[in-house]
Amino acid sequence: MHYIEYAPTTDGWELALYRYAGDRASILLCHGFACNRYNLDFEDSKYSLAKYLANKGLDVWVLELRGHGKSRKKGIKKWFNWCFDTYVNHDAPDAINYIKKRLAKEGMDTKIFWIGHSMGGMIAYAYGSTENGRKNLKGVITIASPVKFSGLFKNLQKEGYEWLINLVKIRCPHRLNQPFFTPLYINMKWSREIIEKFFVNRNNIDNKVLQKFWEIGIEIISCKKLYQFAFMLEMSDFCKFPKYPRFCKIFSWFCPESYIKNFKNFIAPLLVIAGNGDKVAIKEDVFKIKEMVGSKDITLKMFSKENSTADYGHLDLVLGINSEKEIFREIYNWIEERL
Repeated sequence: MHYIEYAPTTDGWELALYRYAGDRASILLCHGFACNRYNLDFEDSKYSLAKYLANKGLDVWVLELRGHGKSRKKGIKKWFNWCFDTYVNHDAPDAINYIKKRLAKEGMDTKIFWIGHSMGGMIAYAYGSTENGRKNLKGVITIASPVKFSGLFKNLQKEGYEWLINLVKIRCPHRLNQPFFTPLYINMKWSREIIEKFFVNRNNIDNKVLQKFWEIGIEIISCKKLYQFAFMLEMSDFCKFPKYPRFCKIFSWFCPESYIKNFKNFIAPLLVIAGNGDKVAIKEDVFKIKEMVGSKDITLKMFSKENSTADYGHLDLVLGINSEKEIFREIYNWIEERL
């Protein structure tokens, strides 16, 4: 049984943290791009990584980033003025600091395992490269978290959808601090077809689970964050929000700082999971992290028909028919080896 706590951030948000209290190692789960906690803690326990780990006696915390789920902010001033950098600079360190204080009061180890799906793993790479990240992370597990984006760009071109990048930039221009209504596009037939083509292996996920996830697991996001990811994709660089995006294409010194340049400071043990059927985070763009980080303990694991029941797609890595038996078990065993 879980209960909810709220971690205050230094800029006025309260981040929702769902805790399944246990007496062993503490694990923080972080959802993906436009998701909430149901990404990693689905209501059906068979598809919940959080419940699976909690049933093993681990102390599990599920984070909902600002603007997602039950995270909240008083007032509406600059409500949607955040991007990926905000998660790295505020949400990640503030959530970790809150959990550390709680664990210290309970006499538990304050170092934490971070598990992130897609963007949730990208946050771990960036935060784990900071001084606080190096101190606080006992280990990191990323699931379908790319550090390059050439594979997605090529897949968009192959399917004739590269125009989506320009559409995003038109809909969410550089300085627009407004919401992007992701659930609206999920419910449109034409956009749902595109999303499912890229994000899911339909043969590897129960249709009822998928449809339920579209209903309860998708959140409104900020245009600023969406623009930043469109820029990353266009530049094929894991970089900070661009101040001068137009000039960057002409003069490199106007380009934003790349997170990658600090990855050598990432020293936590690392398990990197990819799906052979993932069209969003292809295995080459996911496994590239091995060449970038300073960690001496790195495990790469790809799930395909050769070693599992399916070529896993982006979303079905955590919500797939056999995710519990294959993905969740792999994650738990890796953690056990490092306790």
